[in-house]
Amino acid sequence: MFTLLFLALATRELIVRGGYSRPRTVTRRADASLLLLRHASKTLPKYARVALVKPRGRWDDAGMLAVAHGQLPYQHAVPASTIDPGGDAPDFVVAIDAPLEDPRFERIYDSPAGSIWKRVR
Repeated sequence: MFTLLFLALATRELIVRGGYSRPRTVTRRADASLLLLRHASKTLPKYARVALVKPRGRWDDAGMLAVAHGQLPYQHAVPASTIDPGGDAPDFVVAIDAPLEDPRFERIYDSPAGSIWKRVR
C-alpha cells in the first residue's frame, strides 16, 4: 500500500517538474574554470608550486587556495601572497578571469576562463 502511494506521489512530482532533470553547475564560467584547472592538473609537472589567483579579485585569495588544493591534487598549492614582490614566487600561476600583469611570469596556456603562467628564471 505504502509503495503504491509513494509511486503515485513520485509520478505526480515528475509530471509537475516537466520530466527528468539533469544536475547543473551554477554557471558556465564555473565549468570553464574547472576545465582550466583540469588542464593544469594534467599538464603541469607533479609537485610544482602553483598559485591560483583572480587578479581582479585578490580579496578571495583564501578561497582560491582552497579550490587549488581540491582541483590540483598532484601539484603543491601555495597562497597567492607568494606572487607579491619579495615573496618566494611559485613555479606556475593559474589566473582566473584576467591576465596576470607580472614581468616575472610568461603565459604558456590561454583559455576562455583564464590562463596559466610560468615563472621566468
